[in-house]
Amino acid sequence: MTPETKVLLNAAAFAKMRDGVRVINCARGGLIDERDLLAALDSGKVAGAALDVFEQEPPPADHPLIKHDSRGIDPAFGCFDRRGPRSEQWQQRSQSR
Repeated sequence: MTPETKVLLNAAAFAKMRDGVRVINCARGGLIDERDLLAALDSGKVAGAALDVFEQEPPPADHPLIKHDSRGIDPAFGCFDRRGPRSEQWQQRSQSR
């Protein structure tokens, strides 16, 4: 990540978007200001977000974006593997859906 791409999507960027936009980020945590995204989701400016990465990895269990009504938010789900050291976590995540 570079200084130019850090927090690329923030309140100012969301304000320029049409209402009801959907945001997808599977690139890097830190590209989106998570507080601004949460505010945009709450206001309806952003209709939904699909996130696979967060600023803090792994995000805390009580992270407001994970608990948000917007479906499609999964913290680095790709790191969970049925056969790997996180197999118990993978099973818990897949059963909670």
